[in-house]
Amino acid sequence: REFCAFSCSNPRATAVIVAGDLNAAPHEPALAMLKHSITDDAAQAARCNLPELPELPELPELPELPKMFSAYEAVLGSEPSFTTWKIRSGDYKPGEAKTTIDYILVSEGCEVDGVRTLDDETAIGPAGLPSQAHPSDHLMLRATIRLPSLNPKP
Repeated sequence: REFCAFSCSNPRATAVIVAGDLNAAPHEPALAMLKHSITDDAAQAARCNLPELPELPELPELPELPKMFSAYEAVLGSEPSFTTWKIRSGDYKPGEAKTTIDYILVSEGCEVDGVRTLDDETAIGPAGLPSQAHPSDHLMLRATIRLPSLNPKP
């Protein structure tokens, strides 16, 4: 709701960048909603599968959210094959988890000039993440982004 209130205040003039571990795979409704690529009906259906949430105060009518897009998808044509690769033993989620859940999303009007090339399985090694070269269980994402001009020329 805070994101919506901030970004909707003037969606064409406010550049928005959302980056981090969103714990959502590329096909999940949460990411699609941020990328503004599913309909209200689909969003409502996705909400129906969520556990009951506490009652939140109603927000006033807000204008349309700014359209967001993935920096990696814009440059590479798709999301990376994985941004986290964990191989766990023990009682907590044992097994291998290799997926994309980290993103750099930017609002319409921003331009992505490039993204960091991510290491593949061979470069990381068979033990997955973290490793000596990668101290986190997530790969570091990086994008060069040009923000829209606040005073566009006529």
